Amino acid sequence: MKIIFEKRLYDEGRAIREEIFLDEQKFSTEFDEIDDTCWHLLITEDDGKGIAVARMFEGEKDGEFILGRIAVRMEYRKQHYGNKVMELLEGKVKELGGK
Repeated sequence: MKIIFEKRLYDEGRAIREEIFLDEQKFSTEFDEIDDTCWHLLITEDDGKGIAVARMFEGEKDGEFILGRIAVRMEYRKQHYGNKVMELLEGKVKELGGK
């Protein structure tokens, strides 16, 4: 398993979000201007196949971070990847001085 946490939306992360939010959940739009500046989390298999994604960005209040676009591919669900995503997001918030 590899963990990538950067201010960049990788193609594999984009593919997961399209699969989950557009195809599976039938949202009409998925990407916005926040994607250009926020932190993106991508969890992959060692071979690069995406497992889960999320994004986070600073809110308006001091120390506030907004977590969202959290998604786990269907074949990886019920394997605690959602918990792993939240742990990683919470760790990054603390690292960045958030509450």
